[in-house]
Amino acid sequence: MPKNSIIILTIAIIVAVILFWQLDLKNGDIPPKDNSPIVCTMEAKTCPDGSAVGRTGPLCEFAACPSATNPINAVVSGTVMLSPICPVERIPPDPKCMPKPYATEVKVLDDKGGTLKTTQSLSDGSFTIILPYGNYTFQAIGGNPLPRCSPIILSVQTPTINNVNISCDTGIR
Repeated sequence: MPKNSIIILTIAIIVAVILFWQLDLKNGDIPPKDNSPIVCTMEAKTCPDGSAVGRTGPLCEFAACPSATNPINAVVSGTVMLSPICPVERIPPDPKCMPKPYATEVKVLDDKGGTLKTTQSLSDGSFTIILPYGNYTFQAIGGNPLPRCSPIILSVQTPTINNVNISCDTGIR
């Protein structure tokens, strides 16, 4: 084969490779020739959890479904309170004997009993935490031995604010 033919064949192969690389034909993605907008069809894909997602992005692919790796989160708001405050509660109640807020650590346990998250209740006893949907136990950390805080079980299933109130027994009788 003559030397000129080999050079021309080599140049042709290089140009072909560059064109295929530019068009990215190996993935089937052909970029638009101008800056015109890409319009996706209005189809929807039903996800396993019953929600729906539409097409998005430059290739009109379906958006990711919510899953364990992309959970739907909810807000849980709560308070931790100490009671009783007085040894004898009277009727009508004495305002000085009303339950008092308790600033302490609050652990969120998953359904297997492992600590998923930890937060701190404020001086007014309030706390807020964001969690994915699921079943949880909220445990305020009391003293040793008192106050003793009761665990609260909560099923988080909606994106609205979920409320949890934790009561801690002071041991006053």
